[in-house]
Amino acid sequence: MKQYLILLLLVFPVSAQRSYATKKPAQPLMVNYLTCNAATGESIVTPTELNPGKTAIIVIDMWNYHWCMTASERVSAMVPRMNAVLDAARNIGIQVIWNPTDVVTSYSGYPQYERAIAVEHRHAPEIREPLVTKFTARMGRCMCGQGFHCTVNYGHDSMHPELNIADNDLISSSTDEIYILLWIIV
Repeated sequence: MKQYLILLLLVFPVSAQRSYATKKPAQPLMVNYLTCNAATGESIVTPTELNPGKTAIIVIDMWNYHWCMTASERVSAMVPRMNAVLDAARNIGIQVIWNPTDVVTSYSGYPQYERAIAVEHRHAPEIREPLVTKFTARMGRCMCGQGFHCTVNYGHDSMHPELNIADNDLISSSTDEIYILLWIIV
């Protein structure tokens, strides 16, 4: 069974054959693998060696627009730091995969998308038990605070324009594509 790590973004160790991102030989990276004892709620930190050449960061739904002003501002504030983290990750051989879900058709013709969809299709396995987390954000309401009420309007049509999509990144459109990219390409 594969382990899943959560760093700043989602990071997955995968069985690698090659990485589009590698700029220099991958050196092992020490990270703290954080898990939680489901019965006690106790945090368990385990130092773990991570092979950057067998790792991908998946960036999901960093849209160019959100109907809540607070959510839009939060995304814009994250972008410069995300670009810095993703550049650092690419430089040590970590693959970056973008997953803009319902706006992925905006990236038709991009080499990063065309490489991802050119891979042999396989279905991702069914997850037997749903993942349970205490960190789920509330959904569907404006987060601007008392006295504000942003009107729901799904006007996004691409990812945030200031995000840097590098030449060697990949853009995926589905869970099945991510699955095959993690197991075959990365």
